[in-house]
Amino acid sequence: MHARLYELYRTSFEKAERERRWSVFEDVPWDRAKKDVSESIVSSAETFFCMHAALPEFVARAMEAARSGPFPTWYLTAWAYEKSRHQLALSEWLARTGRRSRDTLATLEQRALGAGCDVPFATGRQLVFYGAIQEMASFVTYAKHREIARASGDECLRTIYDFLARDEIAHARFFEATTRIYLEEDREGTARDMAAVVERFVSPGELLLADYEERMLTVREASIDRTVFIQRVYAPLLKRLGVTRRELTLARIDLGPRSTPRPQAASPSLP
Repeated sequence: MHARLYELYRTSFEKAERERRWSVFEDVPWDRAKKDVSESIVSSAETFFCMHAALPEFVARAMEAARSGPFPTWYLTAWAYEKSRHQLALSEWLARTGRRSRDTLATLEQRALGAGCDVPFATGRQLVFYGAIQEMASFVTYAKHREIARASGDECLRTIYDFLARDEIAHARFFEATTRIYLEEDREGTARDMAAVVERFVSPGELLLADYEERMLTVREASIDRTVFIQRVYAPLLKRLGVTRRELTLARIDLGPRSTPRPQAASPSLP
């Protein structure tokens, strides 16, 4: 099990080094940023910045879950590094266009870091399946905002979202492949963990941002709602893994009474 997970991490890292690595300061066309894009575009970028700013607390909780069993911990550290790069790119765009001051961004970051974090997973297997769902949702979101930035004529922001989308689909595929290994090793136990994640699913933003719902109004108008989430993220993921909704329903029954409540910030559970 450990050998399979390490080999998956090694090949994923090699592919990233060869094909996907990018520099905030060298690969983004900062001279092609626009200062007069709509406030909705700026607000969405600021929301994504805030979500990333709060991730250190989320990563700390993820590391705790990773210790529960076989888990590619090195990948989690690489994932956190790439998330920090996302935050830096968004911060630079907001500041360089003059739409947000660096003092404002610093205040937002400190506010996000001060929030608590009741994560919707308790084990490494749950964390991996949660990551497969959330990272695919992030890919769909950034791909949509990439097109919005393109339509606005901001080639700089379009490039940033393109890099973010490429990273997110790679993350999603890694967590999906890891979940597949877990299913092959212990299908029944992994299905129970998957059912637990679905029952408690909530996005990191809901956990980390006090004004999440207000912020997400603009983001959802442009990108991903519940229907899109089911059709483009959740259902295709289960199909690729070869897991049916009925199988997860039966696994949920095996869990018995809910032992851990959904986070207070959570929206209604997935169907």
